[in-house]
Amino acid sequence: MGQTPRLIGLPLLSLLLLAVAAGAAALACGARENPFAVGDRGTPTPTAAPDATARPTQTLPWFDHEGKDIMRIGEWPDKPVQLANAMTGYIMVHGFDYNVEIIPVEQEEAGKTLLNGEIHVITMFDREASREWYDEKIKAGKIIDLGAIYESKPDVRIISEPTMKERAAELVTFYGKVKPGDEAFDAQAAGISTGRIGINPVVAAITYFKNNSTVWQPWVPSEIASRVSTAITDGKASLRNRACIPREMDCIGPVSTATPRPAGR
Repeated sequence: MGQTPRLIGLPLLSLLLLAVAAGAAALACGARENPFAVGDRGTPTPTAAPDATARPTQTLPWFDHEGKDIMRIGEWPDKPVQLANAMTGYIMVHGFDYNVEIIPVEQEEAGKTLLNGEIHVITMFDREASREWYDEKIKAGKIIDLGAIYESKPDVRIISEPTMKERAAELVTFYGKVKPGDEAFDAQAAGISTGRIGINPVVAAITYFKNNSTVWQPWVPSEIASRVSTAITDGKASLRNRACIPREMDCIGPVSTATPRPAGR
C-alpha cells in the first residue's frame, strides 16, 4: 500500500502564511516609499538657478525714451529727400531729444498734408513747381519757410506748419543752418539702396556725419553735437532713442533716465 501524505500541522501553516503576508506587505510599502533602487537614495542635488547676467544683450528688454515732442516729417521715394530726413531726424532725436516719425506722402500732396496737420515739416518742397500755392500760404501765415538744404537749388525749400516757431523754436534755428554741401550730400544720397545688404537712409546719414564732422557740428550748439556724436559712437542707428532695462545690465548704448512707458500707451 502507498504511503499516506503527511499533512502540515496548523501551527506551521500559520507561520508560513504570516511570513508570506509580511513579505508582500514589505514589497508593497517599499514600492510606494521609494521608486529608486537601493543605493540611489539620498537628497537630490538642486538644479542651479539660471544666471540672469549671462543673457545676451540682444535679448534685454528695452523701452523708447520719452522725448520732448513728436515731429512728423513727410517723405516720398526720393533718395535726397530720404537722406535729408534721416540727417535732420537723427540730430532731432539723439541731439535735441525729440521723437521723430517719417510719414509717407505723395509729393504732389505734401503741401496739403502739411496744412491738415498730418505732418509738421517738408525738407524738400519744390517752390518753383508750386509758386502760387507757396506765395499764398506764406502770405496767409499758413506755412513758414525754414531755409534750403541745397545751396545750388534755392527753390527747394524746407517748410513747416507755423506753430513750429513757438513749440520748437530751436528746431527752426537748426533747420535754417543745415547746409551739408551739395556735392557731398548728393554723393551720400546716391549710395542709399534697399535689400538685405542695402544702405538705409539713417546709415547713410551716420556715414555722412562721421566723414563731415566739421560741416554738421556748427549747425547745433556744442552740447547737442556732443550728444549726437555719442549716439553715433554707441552704435545707435535708428530714429528711435532706445534704452535697455534694467540699468545694471550691459546695454547697447547709454541707458536713459526716462521712466518706461505704461503698458498700452
